[in-house]
Amino acid sequence: MAAWLECDRKILVDEAMRHYRLRPSQVIAHASIEAPADSYKRARFRGGPWRYSRYRLLPFLLTDDGVRQVDIDLDFEKCSANRTQRLNYRFDAVAAVRVHGAAKQQQTFELTLVNGEPVSVRVTESHTEDPRQDEDPEMLSQVTLDASGLPRTLNVLEGIAAEGKEWIRHQRRRADERLADLTATVRNLID
Repeated sequence: MAAWLECDRKILVDEAMRHYRLRPSQVIAHASIEAPADSYKRARFRGGPWRYSRYRLLPFLLTDDGVRQVDIDLDFEKCSANRTQRLNYRFDAVAAVRVHGAAKQQQTFELTLVNGEPVSVRVTESHTEDPRQDEDPEMLSQVTLDASGLPRTLNVLEGIAAEGKEWIRHQRRRADERLADLTATVRNLID
């Protein structure tokens, strides 16, 4: 299921890039949230994250001009992916990024734009049933959260909320520094 979801996510990001007529070199960073849709079936393997029959995918594509966001309903049972919303905004339009809810409870991601328009998605849900005896509830909660893509998306969007367009310059500088460090390390190994 995870492999299918990853393949579908890549295809849908590629479709969004084609829709916006973006080349890969124009995308500075991207992140996505994979959350359960409104109506779904769910299951999981022992120790693994919850997987759903329907997902709500929110890919965020960051370019020099701002953020391109798509909201997609992905239904594995019907083999369908429907774009339900497109949203474009400048970096300075991001007012706040937050997550509501404790780790073991329902968590909701919320991005608020300067005009007050919220982008809200329930990323994880509260599960009333107990985990199996040999499973750690905190670990299961973290695995499910990691599978949603929320930590990476928060990192990117919190950077934008805090630094605006400057985040791009800082991100490029950090990438250049990492590349320079890697190059120096490789040279030292060769010499």
